[in-house]
This record gives sequence, structure tokens and C-alpha cells, in this order.
Amino acid sequence: MTAPVYPHTCTVDQIDDYHSTLVADPYRWLEETDSPQTKDWIEAQNALTFGFLARITGGDGIRR
Repeated sequence: MTAPVYPHTCTVDQIDDYHSTLVADPYRWLEETDSPQTKDWIEAQNALTFGFLARITGGDGIRR
């Protein structure tokens, strides 16, 4: 079985300041679950996952 090729995941320059502690959140855009970009990313991830599960032995047990 070949290694999976994961869909590209964009990152953004989001940094929050919590009481002088800087916290990077490069995947903040994924929190917008109804945005077209997030929906496309989810669809691509699901295609990869379900394609993998369809090829492995015992996949029926995992689906159940």
C-alpha cells in the first residue's frame, strides 16, 4: 500500500494575545464550518479517508 497523499491545508497568520502570551492559530479558518473553503477541505479529507478504508482488510468491521 502506498503512502497517502494528503490534501493541501492552508495556514493563516493568526496570532492571539492572551494576557501577553502569544498563541498561534494557523488553522483558525477551519472553524468557519460553513465556508466554501472549509467544506472543500472536509470533502477532500473524507475522500482520502474513505478511499483508504475501502482498500484495507477488515474495512467492513471499521465501518460497522
